Amino acid sequence: MPRKPWFTVGGPLAQYAAGFRNELDRLGYTALSRNYKVSQAGQLSRWLADQGLEAGDLDQRRLTAFLATMAATRRRPTAEAAMAPLLDFLRAQGVLPPQAVAPQGQLDELMDGYRQ
Repeated sequence: MPRKPWFTVGGPLAQYAAGFRNELDRLGYTALSRNYKVSQAGQLSRWLADQGLEAGDLDQRRLTAFLATMAATRRRPTAEAAMAPLLDFLRAQGVLPPQAVAPQGQLDELMDGYRQ
């Protein structure tokens, strides 16, 4: 019998939770890491609900406010980089607008050349 997750995602991101779990599996996250990422999505979703916001209302300013709240109330605050898989997933679902691409600098070009 499969174990139930120790967390649930309620609020405005609830409808995306199953798809996000599947995406994390597809990306190769371990079960523990996947569960942690989904629990972070649940925290963000509850915060959005508490603010009276919908999923599509999430922007950089609101993400920063959420992260500041987490930093003030948690022993292990969430870093912005840790939210990237969720934000990428929400962009792919059309919930959030595409991320603006920053112009490449010399270091970026050098790194791209190295990777190739």
